[in-house]
Amino acid sequence: MFEQRYVYGVYVNIKNYTVKEEIHTLDTRLNHFLSNGLKTTIYNAVDEKGYMLFESKMREMNKSLYNLLGKSPLKHAVKRAHTFGLNSWVQVNPFKVAKRDVEPYTKYLIKDVDNSALIERTEEQANYFLSAAYEEVGEIVFRTVSEILEDCEADGIILEETFGYPKISPYDFSEGAYRNFAKFLKEKYDISFFLWPNDVFEGRKYHSHYLEWKNIMVQEIMEYLRKSVRERFGNIPIAVLAKREAGWPRKLESGLRDMARRRLFDYLLTDFVNEYNFKEVSKMLRKIFSIFKETSILIVSIIGYSGRGLDKKYLWDEALKEALTGGSNGIILFDDENIYKDNAWEKIKILL
Repeated sequence: MFEQRYVYGVYVNIKNYTVKEEIHTLDTRLNHFLSNGLKTTIYNAVDEKGYMLFESKMREMNKSLYNLLGKSPLKHAVKRAHTFGLNSWVQVNPFKVAKRDVEPYTKYLIKDVDNSALIERTEEQANYFLSAAYEEVGEIVFRTVSEILEDCEADGIILEETFGYPKISPYDFSEGAYRNFAKFLKEKYDISFFLWPNDVFEGRKYHSHYLEWKNIMVQEIMEYLRKSVRERFGNIPIAVLAKREAGWPRKLESGLRDMARRRLFDYLLTDFVNEYNFKEVSKMLRKIFSIFKETSILIVSIIGYSGRGLDKKYLWDEALKEALTGGSNGIILFDDENIYKDNAWEKIKILL
């Protein structure tokens, strides 16, 4: 579990280890992190090509690493971290589905205004997204998290893009969204007629109602997930990662506030990775922090660089100062490979 007052952690890259190198490489890094005062390691549940790094019946896993290790890469990494006395958290986006795995979930996908499944394309793969408008999605999200917790002894779960709407679009125009939103308008605002999707785009009132409805849908999934995880696995802490590119806090402010007040998660992670407008981020961070003042939920800032392009120009000291000024209760470093090479943690400790 994260420390109660300050969180010092690091994301660990496990996707490229070989049978001869992985233990030595991982153990060397873990020992380095521990000796430098870091206490928490974080592992992504999915590799860059969208393959699961844990044993999954729902989606295709990375068989090459599994065959090399004789167990899942995630299970191996978590176990090694525990050997060094480090906490191990796992990050996953339970709403994201790789194209190769999408067939069982086609009826639950987010749709665009043309009724086509919303798709996110990268150099490595294509992803679809589950819609929070369907009741069945809550169970799918829980099953995804359950498979991780059954595979390895993770100390906690980080939910990426928890609101289920990718940065390429904040809208869902699926059939389920229409039915559910129409029901919401009728029951709460006694509105029986509206133009779909035009009013959502053009009408200020309807757009506001739509955001309210969308937040409620995700909150219900989070409440179901929280309750189900506790019943099956005990008190496993859950963190929410709020990425700035997803529109926080303005677009998600009410949803985060309500989820915090209802204690639907334990930590909020805010993203400073590859960010240069630190003062703008800090301004938003302070706004979020003010929402959480009356809760026991802690805000933890992720700082670092992705390793692509301008990583050497990243101003560690400015990012750290803005994060701590904004009210962060701790720091998590992103991209352990570059951090390890650059000895970034030593630079940061001077400023703490």
